[in-house]
Amino acid sequence: MKTVVTLGLSVLLVAVAGSFVRADDKKDANKEKIVGTWLLVKTEGDTPEGLTIEFTKDGKLSVKIKAGDMDFNITGTYTLDGNKLNVKVKFGDEEKEEKLTIKEVSADKLVMTDPKGKTDEFKKKK
Repeated sequence: MKTVVTLGLSVLLVAVAGSFVRADDKKDANKEKIVGTWLLVKTEGDTPEGLTIEFTKDGKLSVKIKAGDMDFNITGTYTLDGNKLNVKVKFGDEEKEEKLTIKEVSADKLVMTDPKGKTDEFKKKK
């Protein structure tokens, strides 16, 4: 009986440990997939069309916005924990932090939602 209980606990521990490994693998996969330059293709808010975001491997980001004949560049940093994306940007003297949720990320598609529920969809530039 003691052997059966020990064996059962061993199987349970392996299953739990395996689920943590898979969760970590998914977090790492999101970090790898998000790196690159993304073009806004669909928005539920007032985000300007033509906006691009570049995420680098070292946690930096660059946002480029075209508004008429004017170009704006915003730089910042990001951290990613699973599907939670924390972005900090600086534009002039103003700093802003926003917590976004990644709804979908693949080799060519990124869908994010802000705390107000507004969703933006991006296509990866090649």
